[in-house]
Amino acid sequence: MELLLALGEMRQTTISAETQAIYAAALAQYDLRHVEAVVMRLGHSPRGEYEKAIPELGELEAMVKKEQAKSRPPFVACGKCMNGIVLVNAQGQPWKFSIDGHEHFAKECDCKKIWRETA
Repeated sequence: MELLLALGEMRQTTISAETQAIYAAALAQYDLRHVEAVVMRLGHSPRGEYEKAIPELGELEAMVKKEQAKSRPPFVACGKCMNGIVLVNAQGQPWKFSIDGHEHFAKECDCKKIWRETA
């Protein structure tokens, strides 16, 4: 909540207690460092003509997610896939790169799923 009050001060506006509560509840799921970085960047940047003092909640969340993605470690494949992609046959079994007359499909490797969930 203090970050939202600071943002209001920096952007020369007041944020109602109701709006603060809604924003604080929605932003609580994110790492405080990322929220703080976005708030400080917004607070130190000049407002454009017709720009709202405080972004809509969805815009603010998108900014926080983008900030979060910047600190994510790069993906490293497990060695059993090609950059997180596994080629499979119609039954979902790994394809052996032989010409077997069947259609081939791609699915996301477990290493990529784990990377996405942990970041």
